[in-house]
Amino acid sequence: MLRIDFIVALLVVTVPLVALARRINVGYPVLLVLGGLALGFIPGPRHPEINPNLILLVFLPPLLYWQAVTAPTDSMRSNVRAIGSLAIGLVLVTAAVVAVIAHAIVPALSWPAAIALGAIVAPTDDVAFWPVAQRLGLPRRIVVLLGGEALLNDAPSLLLYGIAVAAAVSGTFSAGGESLHLLWIVPSSVGIGLLAGYVVVLVWKNVRDPQLQTLTAVIVPYLSYLPAAQFGLSGVLAVVTAAIWINRRAHSVLRPEARQHGTGFWDTTVFLMNAVMFVLIGFHLHDALPTLGHYPPAVLVGSVVAVNAAVLGLRFAWIFGGRIFGDWRSRTIAAWAGLRGGVSLAAALALPRTVAGGAPFAHRDLIILVAFSVILVTLIGQGLSLPWLVARVRPRADLAEEREERHAFATMRRAALKHVRELEADGRIVADHAHQLRQWYGHRTHAPEVARELVDVERAALIHAREHGLIDNTVMRRVQASLDMEEIHLDGLPPQQVP
Repeated sequence: MLRIDFIVALLVVTVPLVALARRINVGYPVLLVLGGLALGFIPGPRHPEINPNLILLVFLPPLLYWQAVTAPTDSMRSNVRAIGSLAIGLVLVTAAVVAVIAHAIVPALSWPAAIALGAIVAPTDDVAFWPVAQRLGLPRRIVVLLGGEALLNDAPSLLLYGIAVAAAVSGTFSAGGESLHLLWIVPSSVGIGLLAGYVVVLVWKNVRDPQLQTLTAVIVPYLSYLPAAQFGLSGVLAVVTAAIWINRRAHSVLRPEARQHGTGFWDTTVFLMNAVMFVLIGFHLHDALPTLGHYPPAVLVGSVVAVNAAVLGLRFAWIFGGRIFGDWRSRTIAAWAGLRGGVSLAAALALPRTVAGGAPFAHRDLIILVAFSVILVTLIGQGLSLPWLVARVRPRADLAEEREERHAFATMRRAALKHVRELEADGRIVADHAHQLRQWYGHRTHAPEVARELVDVERAALIHAREHGLIDNTVMRRVQASLDMEEIHLDGLPPQQVP
């Protein structure tokens, strides 16, 4: 159990580490893991052990939810086949190849246990990817594809992991039964996510208090994840589905104040969770070191080298062998950006210690060690070298978001000015006020009620542009934030303020 003093100490340590990461332009998860690894060598009381459920049930749902809400899901939807190739195809192939390699090196490792290892190391980590991507300013297509991969590949890997672990513990496996189980899991998980999203949007429509709306948003990840997990379904799919549903509808039901409060809350909360989780990963990597002597060097080194080579090599082969990323620059960055993190850690630590009958889970320590080595190599090795690689490769500039943002503002401005002409023609505002409003709304406080109408017109134009695919939801969020600030300002003015 984590003590509060230990958590506070971790947060204190993160301040200089994150500051250093931003100074040297490295994703902060990399330095936090290194910091946790180094702190593990400091003499003192043993730190508390992590319950894997702390990550899978407490940390993962809100982190997945916020990443899904802020991710460019509109662009992801138009690239669903490419993302599916990475999130499903590459995960399954990686898991299968790693299982074959592990079983070949350690024949005593059962096939279900070998498949569990493959499922643990196969998915890239959504939480690790976004901070790195934000610091590097990658082209949007790379961010869309890699972000979509990291957001969705937890679901197939955890499903495969659950099936493999169940077979390893029970000693039995039914292909037909598991196939029917999978056919039930996917639609049921999506259904729970849709239901949770629908309920939350319905609450937002009827509860207009900004604080209560923000509180409801905090509950969403658990409202979707926990029921799915309780019924043995995919909590990941449920959370992502709920987030995407809500993201398409929140603009019309959330108050501006709730959006501002929610953004501040989630930004801070997600950062704190990331900080604690990645330092804890470093601690547990340190804890795995004493078990190195339990295996012959040839087996240990062979397993670690072969599995890491397979994970990295398969990613390069899959990306360079396909046409998903276009030019060699994008392919090189995408192939090197397969970072692993918290989900792989939690899955490795969640391996049961015994199987049916009370016998130990064979080679559990070896599976955990190999999984941790993949986290080290990808998160630290690739994470540290990725900024250098991006600087050398120099991907082509992507100005799509800037163009969309300019288009959004221009569309809103045209809609607002058209409405000003209609108001003037109807005699609702005098010519002087109409002229002032045309001057880029520099004197909006002279007609606050009309200005509120103009904000509504602008918001409607913005939503129309998003719903017709002219802008992505990430652009919409930024532009809508400026409208929210203006609407909050106007709501604070007297009903009539005449010069």
